[in-house]
Amino acid sequence: VRKRAIHFMENEVTEEVAARTFEHVIDLEMQIRQVMEDSSHDRDGNISDADD
Repeated sequence: VRKRAIHFMENEVTEEVAARTFEHVIDLEMQIRQVMEDSSHDRDGNISDADD
C-alpha cells in the first residue's frame, strides 16, 4: 500500500488536482463552521426545529 501511495503521489497527482482538492477541503470546512455556528445559536436560546 505504501508503494502504491508513493507512486500515486509522485505520478498521478497534478498541481491542478491538488488545487481542486484544497478548494474542496476549504469549502467543506466553511460548511462545517456554519453548521457549528447555527448549532451554537440554537443552544443560546433560539428556537430550533428540534424543540417542536
